[in-house]
Amino acid sequence: SSAASMSEGVVRGWIVIGAMLVAPSAGFAGGGDQTSSSAATLVRERTGVELPWSQDRSQEGATVDTVRALLQGDLTEGRAVQVALFNNRDLRASFQGIGISQADFRQALLPRNPVIEGEIRSGGGEGRPAELNVMQDLSSILLTPLRRRVAGAALRQASFEAADAALRLA
Repeated sequence: SSAASMSEGVVRGWIVIGAMLVAPSAGFAGGGDQTSSSAATLVRERTGVELPWSQDRSQEGATVDTVRALLQGDLTEGRAVQVALFNNRDLRASFQGIGISQADFRQALLPRNPVIEGEIRSGGGEGRPAELNVMQDLSSILLTPLRRRVAGAALRQASFEAADAALRLA
């Protein structure tokens, strides 16, 4: 009877732990990706130029090809702006800063990892021969909404800084 109640307690404990680990990330629906596209949208609305920002490094070749194609024709004011935007390392670094802020935002949604501790005893004592403890930092769970707001503000700031850099260059 006491073994059955102990196993029920262990099952309940694992359910609580699972809920604590899953709940903070359930509210994340990819909002960070929208921030980078909003920066590109802001630049497109103000300059008419579509920025080729992508987190995928395989698309860098397409940007180089676009710059080469723009330079082969007559160099108009519009083409010069496009080449400046596509070929500027500082601007690309600003947009990569959005990617870093996105990663920080995703990390802010997660609580700290739980600590698992186990002990196996040998000998003829009456106590339990093995024990397993799982501990979770309660403050990391309680502070998740605050960390999320701070990281979200930093992500929006990185987006606006990248858009500002592009608009200043244009």
